[in-house]
Amino acid sequence: LMASVTPANIVGDAAALLDVAQGDPAARDGAVGAVGFCMSGGLALSVARALPDRVKAAASIHGAWLVRDSPDSPHVGLEAVEAEVVAVHPGPVDTEMFHNAFPDQKEMERRLQRIPLGRMGTVKEMVTLVLYLASDASASVS
Repeated sequence: LMASVTPANIVGDAAALLDVAQGDPAARDGAVGAVGFCMSGGLALSVARALPDRVKAAASIHGAWLVRDSPDSPHVGLEAVEAEVVAVHPGPVDTEMFHNAFPDQKEMERRLQRIPLGRMGTVKEMVTLVLYLASDASASVS
C-alpha cells in the first residue's frame, strides 16, 4: 500500500476531495492550504505544484522523500509554484509520537545531548514557526 502513495497518485485524490468540498454548502469558497507531516510533507508540496489555482499555501514538516529519483519528485518544478511553500525540518518535537518511538529513557537522553538547546522543541514552537514562515513578515527569509 505504501508504494502506491506517490506524488502523482495523490494529486488525483486531492483534486477529487477538493471538488467534493467545493460542492458542499458548509465549505468556504476560495483557496486552501495543504500541510504534510513526514511522508505526506512532499505530497503537500506536490499538490500545491499540481493545483496552483486551488492551493495557495503548503507546509512540509519533517518532510520525508522530498527528493525522489522520479519525474514526479516533490522538489521538481517548485520554482514555478506561486503558493507560499514552507519546509521545516526541526529536531525532535515533544510529542506522544516521539516518546513512543524512543520508550527507552536513556536512548532519549542520549539523543537530547546532541541538540544544542539540550531539549526537544515544543508543538507551540513549531506552529509559531510555520505561521511566521507563511506570513509576509518572513519575506526575506529563505
